Amino acid sequence: MRYRRGLWLAGFVFSLAPHAVDASSCVRPVTQKIAFEKGAVCWNYSGTATHFKGRFSAGQKLTVKMSGELLEYNERTKAIETKWAARTPSVDGPQDFHAEGDFGQDSGTLEVTVPKTGLYQFGFYPCAMWHNPGQVQICASALPPKPTSISQTRQVSASPISAR
Repeated sequence: MRYRRGLWLAGFVFSLAPHAVDASSCVRPVTQKIAFEKGAVCWNYSGTATHFKGRFSAGQKLTVKMSGELLEYNERTKAIETKWAARTPSVDGPQDFHAEGDFGQDSGTLEVTVPKTGLYQFGFYPCAMWHNPGQVQICASALPPKPTSISQTRQVSASPISAR
């Protein structure tokens, strides 16, 4: 009986302990809605979100910039240091659209032209930076004017002025 109680207690304590999957920083995504102010061409965010969702139209050119806090172990000092560093942006959209920045570059910038109108989700790498403070800027070009058809264009005929 005493053995069962000890086993039950050990199981209970184990269930409270963090599991290996929880040790990764690549869990529990936090999504922030992208909402441009009226007339604005850029949307700015500061905070700890990991993903950003918004609607964009086909043909819009987007420039995405991301940076944030990075915790890094310093071998020399044997201490964890906090640095501000570029994040590598990525974007997913309709019909399996995917684009990402160059992970080897430290620019933190992604430029892309949206192929289809719809909902797009932006994220970043490395996920070790997830949930740390960061900044995001997404700028979108204005949409080109829609071509008008001849039937929509009002034609005015000019009559010659007669000389008196």
